[in-house]
Amino acid sequence: MEENNMNPDHGQEKRDGVRVKKNLIVRYALNSDLQEKKWDETIIRDISVSGISINESKDFPVGTELILLFRIPARPLDWFEVKGKIVKVNKLKTSRDDSISGINIAGVAFIDLTEEQKGVIKEYIDWFLSKSGGKK
Repeated sequence: MEENNMNPDHGQEKRDGVRVKKNLIVRYALNSDLQEKKWDETIIRDISVSGISINESKDFPVGTELILLFRIPARPLDWFEVKGKIVKVNKLKTSRDDSISGINIAGVAFIDLTEEQKGVIKEYIDWFLSKSGGKK
């Protein structure tokens, strides 16, 4: 499912920074479930300095806070841990616009990223763009 991230009036993305389509594995848990370690895994569909979109089947409502753990290829030995908040949820659809039962695409905005964390994500995006010839 393609999103239209362009504002027709201004021709610029609504999000902060560049968003690249790069599949990474992410572990996530509800912020309230951390004591019980109820972690799930899914795929990051794309990433920017301001957030990610993920496949999810839990039907989390907008506003749900998550803890996210993923590895950035530039630092493969380190888990990258951040907080996020679901800001939108769309049903995953086929090219014929049929819903795929039980799978959603959730937009997750990062919460309280440190400057170091922002720098690591930006470094990864810049590296990816340089290796892919600037293709997002």
